[in-house]
Amino acid sequence: MNVTVNAYVSHFNFIKIINLHILFFALYGKIVHNTAKGYGVIEMRGNPEVVDYLNMLIGGELAARDQYLIHSRMYEDWGLSKIFERIDHESQEEGAHADALIRRVLFLDGTPNMDRDDIEVGTDVVTCLKADLALEYHVREKLAQGVKLCEEKGDYVTRDMLRQQMSDTEEDHTYWLEKQMRLIELIGLPNYIQSQM
Repeated sequence: MNVTVNAYVSHFNFIKIINLHILFFALYGKIVHNTAKGYGVIEMRGNPEVVDYLNMLIGGELAARDQYLIHSRMYEDWGLSKIFERIDHESQEEGAHADALIRRVLFLDGTPNMDRDDIEVGTDVVTCLKADLALEYHVREKLAQGVKLCEEKGDYVTRDMLRQQMSDTEEDHTYWLEKQMRLIELIGLPNYIQSQM
């Protein structure tokens, strides 16, 4: 009789331990009970629309990184050391933007999409600058739409991250490229090229 009671108590304690583990994972692992299937399923930490949008932005940042990379190497090959240094720096910044997006997607329980958007490679100084400026306008527009989406979905941390990237795009990259185009118009291409050696 005593053995039967002890076995019952042990079984009861075992069930309590299992239930505590289920509660722990439900609270901290985002497991929700699926009544149709009869077991817990993991719920994504981030909004799926935000994660999808971030994945789209990754492609743009990877494209910007690679486009700046090839243009910087072209400038270096042409002996234009000043513009090479600036565009090489831009390539590294775009890589940092992509890295931040990738890390955010992972944090939100998503899988980063590493498919890069198409790039446009220039053939001379002017076409390189124009291609980079067009890319920055495109990225700025997409970042603005991303900020709006994050506002709608209540993801304010991602929104602030995108706002910072938009600030870099507008106040640094885009502004500098627009200034180069104005300089070429003001002093002429030969003088501009000489100034970049």
